[in-house]
Amino acid sequence: MVLETLKLVLFLLMCLALLAVLVSFYTAWMLTHPPRRTYAGQVARGRPGVPDELVPARVYRPFGFTAETLRGETLPGWIIAGDAPAGPRVIITHGWSNSKHGALTRVPAVAREASEVVLWDMRGGGEAPGWCALGAVEHKDLLALLAAMPDDRPTVLYGWSMGAGVALSAAASDDPRSELRLNDIVRWACLLVQGQVLERAQLVLELGDDLPVLMGYSGPLSQVVTNLLANALQSVPPGAPEQHRIVAKVDEMMALCDQLKESLVNAQATKLKLSDSLVQHAVNVDIATYE
Repeated sequence: MVLETLKLVLFLLMCLALLAVLVSFYTAWMLTHPPRRTYAGQVARGRPGVPDELVPARVYRPFGFTAETLRGETLPGWIIAGDAPAGPRVIITHGWSNSKHGALTRVPAVAREASEVVLWDMRGGGEAPGWCALGAVEHKDLLALLAAMPDDRPTVLYGWSMGAGVALSAAASDDPRSELRLNDIVRWACLLVQGQVLERAQLVLELGDDLPVLMGYSGPLSQVVTNLLANALQSVPPGAPEQHRIVAKVDEMMALCDQLKESLVNAQATKLKLSDSLVQHAVNVDIATYE
């Protein structure tokens, strides 16, 4: 009886282990093979599926470029005309289980300040071949897309969800350290989101005077400021735009950084004094004990 019970328990444990393995494989498959958002899916949702279905319609041309991570496979994309001929190029990278079709709703706000907007399908998304690597290697394909662009005009990498991580990884890989002016970074970030902000709030820009020049990476820093503004917009309650204000205060942010730096310096000085005091006390105790 005991032996039969042990066999039954062992059998159940083996079944549970097999079930856990199957669930793990199924989860991994679903994450790396998400549902594809295509033109048909957009039409079924009553949303634009191509740029010329936007309001107003946008002039665009399809293109393809060789993926860095798929052994010569081609990833599809669109180059959409913007409203600001002197503006930068904006490359929009979609999130997990999304595509260039799903990114169309973000184009009108971005195109106001851009010379052109580029949408593309990451591997495993939309009409692209391959499977989704969950952001581990997609930044290499984004760098390949940058290299395939016909000119070297200023370019902004913009993404959301997994696409934001891909954009940050590509910017950190491709953008060398350079002198940065925080006012310019914040000013451009405000221009990028002001189309969305003006529908719900007033955007007030307060730049600081005589701010120091920073050394860093412009891409990730621009992305951080843009995300901060986007998060602020999400927190704005419904109402008329004149009832709400989003204020970008650069001088206060720099003052906060100065205070933090001073606090760190003071903490370090206190730590050194404490260490000196402890060492002196230990030395005095040793001397007194020896005497």
